[in-house]
Amino acid sequence: MSPAIQGSDLVVPIVIGAGLLLALLIGLTIKLAASWKGVWRLIALLPFLGMAGLVAYMVMHPESAGLWPIVIVFWGLLAIGVLAVIVGIRALMQRLTSRV
Repeated sequence: MSPAIQGSDLVVPIVIGAGLLLALLIGLTIKLAASWKGVWRLIALLPFLGMAGLVAYMVMHPESAGLWPIVIVFWGLLAIGVLAVIVGIRALMQRLTSRV
C-alpha cells in the first residue's frame, strides 16, 4: 500500500505549475500584443495586467498571500481563459467584417 498524498507532496508541482502558467500567459500576451494593432493590442494586455496587479498585491501584502502558488494557478487559468475568449471574439469580428 502506498501512503496517501499529503499536502506537502503537492507544493513543488503547484509552484512549478504556477511558474509555467505565468510564463505561458506572458508569452501569449507578448505574441498577441506584438502582432495585433490598435485597440486590440490594449485588449490583449488586459489579462496580463490583471495578473500583474495580483502579483503586486501579494508582494505588498505578504501576510495575506500564504498560498500564493494556488492563487496564481487559479487566476492564471482564468486569465488564459479570458485571453482565449478575446482571441475568439477578434477572430469572429474579423470574419464578419471580411464578409462585408
